[in-house]
Amino acid sequence: MDERIKILINNLMLRFSKDGIKVTHGKEELLRFEYTLISQPYFSLIILAAEEENLVRVRSIIETYSKIPVIREAIVVGNEKQSLEEITELSDVKFTINRIPFDPIATSLKKAISLLNSHSEFGIMFFANRDIFPIEEMNKLMHTVYRKKINVAVPVKNGKRTHPVVFSRDALGKIKRIRKEQGVKYFIKNFGEEVAL
Repeated sequence: MDERIKILINNLMLRFSKDGIKVTHGKEELLRFEYTLISQPYFSLIILAAEEENLVRVRSIIETYSKIPVIREAIVVGNEKQSLEEITELSDVKFTINRIPFDPIATSLKKAISLLNSHSEFGIMFFANRDIFPIEEMNKLMHTVYRKKINVAVPVKNGKRTHPVVFSRDALGKIKRIRKEQGVKYFIKNFGEEVAL
């Protein structure tokens, strides 16, 4: 059922429905805005920080990338000694603990995957102890991954593979099932597609 709001300028009417928004004047439709036009991809930032003493760097990473609208949540895998004060007031952040910080990367990544929002299409695996990836390059990486529907994207800068690595939802599902001895590096090496920046 439509909800109508009268605008006090020129007797215009806003009509909200499940399909979109219409601007009408009497019976004449002047403008239509369909909700399907605003769909955006959903990227989740996965920050592996179990080896970090505190979450200061994690906060910096989240604040940097929260400026990118398609990154809709951050999942932090930390350790039990870290104080959550650094990230408590940040929005859309989930935190979990890896009790064995020096375990293979797959252990931390699997913990993060279990917390992903069901709408998330891609997970960006970021190591907290690495340099922050420039926003322009992150935007380019995400755009390429989304447009080309890449399952595992490894950025390449100046001829060298770098971070972060972007995984599709399908690839993250496969990682959840890999054995410890295979690990994430094996997965990236065998299924990763390079994206030049």
